[in-house]
Amino acid sequence: MIPLSTPALVIALLAAQDSGRRVPILATDEAQTYEAKSLAPDTALRLYDVGHLTGHTRLRDLLAGFADTANRIEIEGAIARLERLERLRTEVRSTTDSLVATIREMISPPLQEDIQRVDHLDRGSLALVGTRVQHEWLAQFLEAASGFNGLIDVQASIYVLEEGGLAELSQVRSGEVLSPAQVTALVGELELADVTAVTSPRVTTFPFQEAQLSIIEQVAYIKDYELKILPEQSVEIADPVIDVVNTGVIMQVRGVPLANHKLGIFASLEYSVLERPIRTIEMTLGAMGHQVTIQLPHVTRVMLEGRFEVLPDETLLLATVDPAGGNEVLALLRVTRVENVQVELSEDR
Repeated sequence: MIPLSTPALVIALLAAQDSGRRVPILATDEAQTYEAKSLAPDTALRLYDVGHLTGHTRLRDLLAGFADTANRIEIEGAIARLERLERLRTEVRSTTDSLVATIREMISPPLQEDIQRVDHLDRGSLALVGTRVQHEWLAQFLEAASGFNGLIDVQASIYVLEEGGLAELSQVRSGEVLSPAQVTALVGELELADVTAVTSPRVTTFPFQEAQLSIIEQVAYIKDYELKILPEQSVEIADPVIDVVNTGVIMQVRGVPLANHKLGIFASLEYSVLERPIRTIEMTLGAMGHQVTIQLPHVTRVMLEGRFEVLPDETLLLATVDPAGGNEVLALLRVTRVENVQVELSEDR
């Protein structure tokens, strides 16, 4: 068994050739295939060009526009392109990491540690050491992603209410894709329920880009005191140190195009609630005996995450419960494909 790290992918296979084993190289339209007899049967390394998905192709095109010049107008244009280049590089790194993470999480059958793996080599070149079935899955996945010319729109309706306040919730589970009738019934109950918080953030992103939807409440509290001494006046001042605790709902969403017009949704929901009233303690500070009170906030956090597959215009339900306060957090995610967007024409996206 050969443990493969990223730089060792090709080295391990070349070592097989050096030891006298046959390593045929097969050229295909979409990939180069290197079979190594020292690896598990039916395992091959293939290199895939995904630069059109990660943005490396656009990055190369932008780099090609630079040339030596002393022309002022051309220099001003070059400065603008350099600024776009910096933004694009950041975007490309993020999209590449997301693409690789998505493949690792979704590939079927799953990758076996130390034997199979997928990595981004450089400049939009993706390497997969896997079986024939895994390469077939990746080819279909990349074909679906390449054929998706558009955006992914996520409309999230987030509710916070008392646990057990809705009868309709007993009929569905978190992570379930709801039918239109179920959505209508659930929303109808929510409109009549005692909902303590509701928001409907909406975000439109490119495939493989992560978006954050949130309801955040910032609560200031006295964390500590700083004792300031003024010797010339024989005065001590107890100066409060103010800090902020964040509570509410934070949801991370990433959408990816799949085969058969489906969308893969990676979603995580974090709900945090502050125990009220905030606990306090009194203490004596300094030689002059200042009586001060500091606050000790206690925040309960609940996390829910998962991977789901939906068809366009379907609604996904995420739900979790705060064990300390008895509140229930619901998130209804309606996912839509926004097609026919000429994304390749924009350098700034």
